[in-house]
Amino acid sequence: MRYTLVVSALLAAVVTEVIHDNREFLRNFLNQQQQPNQLLMYQPQQLMYQQWLYQPQPFLKQRMQQPDQPQYKQQQSYQTQPQQRQLYKPQQQQMQSQQPQPQPQPQPQLQPQQMQSQQPKQAQGDKQGNIWAVLVAGSRGWYNYRHQSDVCHAYQILHQHGVPDDHIIVMMYDDIANNKQNPTPGVIINRPEGPNVYDGVPKDYTGRDVTPENFLKVLSGDAKGLRGVGSGKVLKSGPNDRVFINMVNHGAPGIFSFPYDYLTATNLVDSLLKMYQDNRFNKMVVYVESCNSGSLFENLLPEDIEVYAVSAAGPDQSSYACYEDKERSTFLGDVFSVKWMEDTEVENLKEKTLDEQYKRVRHDVVTSTVMNWGKIQLSSEKLASFLGDVDPRSSYMKNYAANINNYLSYSPISTLADPCLSSSMVSDDVPVAIIKSRLKSANNTVEGKHWQEALQSLLQKRIQASLLMVRLVWELTKDSMMAAKIATTEHIHGITRWGCYDDCVKAFHTHCYDLAQNTFVLRLLTPIINLCEHGFTYQQFVDAVKSVCTPSRTNDFTSVI
Repeated sequence: MRYTLVVSALLAAVVTEVIHDNREFLRNFLNQQQQPNQLLMYQPQQLMYQQWLYQPQPFLKQRMQQPDQPQYKQQQSYQTQPQQRQLYKPQQQQMQSQQPQPQPQPQPQLQPQQMQSQQPKQAQGDKQGNIWAVLVAGSRGWYNYRHQSDVCHAYQILHQHGVPDDHIIVMMYDDIANNKQNPTPGVIINRPEGPNVYDGVPKDYTGRDVTPENFLKVLSGDAKGLRGVGSGKVLKSGPNDRVFINMVNHGAPGIFSFPYDYLTATNLVDSLLKMYQDNRFNKMVVYVESCNSGSLFENLLPEDIEVYAVSAAGPDQSSYACYEDKERSTFLGDVFSVKWMEDTEVENLKEKTLDEQYKRVRHDVVTSTVMNWGKIQLSSEKLASFLGDVDPRSSYMKNYAANINNYLSYSPISTLADPCLSSSMVSDDVPVAIIKSRLKSANNTVEGKHWQEALQSLLQKRIQASLLMVRLVWELTKDSMMAAKIATTEHIHGITRWGCYDDCVKAFHTHCYDLAQNTFVLRLLTPIINLCEHGFTYQQFVDAVKSVCTPSRTNDFTSVI
């Protein structure tokens, strides 16, 4: 009896937090469950498809400041406003002659086929070495469209600015471009009505080859270990080279997810440190788009090695998706990725520094706190040092008029009218938003009932996952007050006991929920941090996990998204 009361109390505290965007729907849904003889009919106007889905949330700016954590305090604001940036706009007579004069303004986007015959200066090697890049989209599935879209766009930026394909390594599941749900087969866009960013993208590692183990082998240059896997390409960088790494997917504290597994923060940073010790690069820049991405570097990445990292969010923050596409029923990009890449598209990379881009993107991303890590002094480097120094406009002049629409598709947008920010959605609520969108656009009662049942099932499974974590905490503590404190996400510790945390998460992943395939469950890992920081041991946690989880790890139990 006491156990039931405690679980009920904890459920009220924890589930209310976790499903905070669906409270009214849940109340209606649970009421229906108490009246089993009443069929929940298709009534979309009664469901929680509210205006919040398309409008910026008041709490977004509140998330940007965490008064108890100094590192979240806003730096001096970047004074240049979006509407003040001037675009390169040729005169009408220049358009007609197709020979506009060069101006010191942002660069139009170069088509991949136009770059194939061009020999980039910097990529061929000079006193500063070469540029190498590793781009990783760690997800799969149509509702994760945006991750592969982000990475494909990053490839196009590198390619247009002269980094050769044999110096760019791309890892992505590659199940989006020709997905049966894609209304434009073979095409991926990163923005509404944007250009095809899938064109020409190398498919170095796809499908089940996209793993954390293979990613680390690529970084370490382990060509032997990747023999017969994908393209087999690895980083062949040396002591004079510069390396750019872009990682995009779901995350959790100390975790970056892959399609069937996950990478820990300790393994990632250990790999970077090993590369530094082996003189595998001169300077490195890492951009990470994921929830809790700051936790991959906080108290782990040294400030005195030549690595500079930028995270989409703070250690305890979510990242956000954006550009909801009604035709495709998915989101096309992520706020941080969209902002840094659209900024890159219109800037002169030889003049703009990493620090200038960081300040602008931090200013523009109001959904989370963009943060930088490692050797901050490296931010004085020009963007061209890591993204390429070839001027795309130089090859554009002869055919500028034919490509003007492609260029303008990446023009900056005023913040007030920004469709990315106005459609932003916390990353792990994207599946809920997609189902709600399909429910609202249902053509008939049968279709509407299908999506309504899908939404109910998804939310019910999320409640089930939240309950399981509550049971785990109670099983360890046997104390209602301590359990209530540890189980709530408002009680947050930074990770200091990494060994305990990594081992406990692995046990939870093995016996309870597959974290790679249950992105919502990534949101529930904070209590594991709290347990470790409160002195509970790995063995105690494993005993509780085996008691609570093992008998229930079925296909149905591991299908939460």
